[in-house]
Parts: sequence; C-alpha cells; structure tokens
Amino acid sequence: MAKVIKLTYGEKDYTLEYTRETASVTEQNGFKIREIENLPITMIPLLIHGAFVAHHPYTKPELIDEIYESLPDKPGFINALATMYGDALTTLFDEPDDKSGKTNWKANW
Repeated sequence: MAKVIKLTYGEKDYTLEYTRETASVTEQNGFKIREIENLPITMIPLLIHGAFVAHHPYTKPELIDEIYESLPDKPGFINALATMYGDALTTLFDEPDDKSGKTNWKANW
C-alpha cells in the first residue's frame, strides 16, 4: 500500500502521494533528489508541489506554498515526502506478482 499524507487546510482535506507517474512529472519539472541538500530552496518546493499532483493536480502553486508555510514540523514533513518519493522510485525494481514464467530475458554475454 502506498504511503500518503493527509492534511487539512482551512476546511479542505488534501491527500498527498507519490506514484511513479507523479515522481516522473516532478523530475521533469527539475527535481533531483540528490540535489535536495545542495539546492534546498529549489528542490524542496518541487518536492512539495509534486506531492499534490496525484490527487490535487489543479491546486495553484500559491496555495500549495501557503499550505506549506502554515505547517508545523517542516523538517518532518519534508522527510515524509522524501520517503514517499523514494518508495515510488523503488517500485521500478519490484518483482512481478505473476511468477508464471510468461516473460523471460537473457543477456548474450
């Protein structure tokens, strides 16, 4: 089961989540997880905004920034988002549920 963050801002509930697709969109927008420590002012907003894409794709960037500014424990929040992003990444290496042998591969070296 995918990890999600539930938050309420004002009277609206939000579900933040990373999927392979939304992680890809976030990367296409310039996010690089390895640069989060070197370029935090650039990378952290990209990570935050990307988490809204799965369930709230039309949320205005200004509102996302406003929501973030109101959050307590920002370091914990960023760590949780990075964990969710990392989990989406690891799905690239998941083994298939169907182990019937219908698909095989072999290198010629």
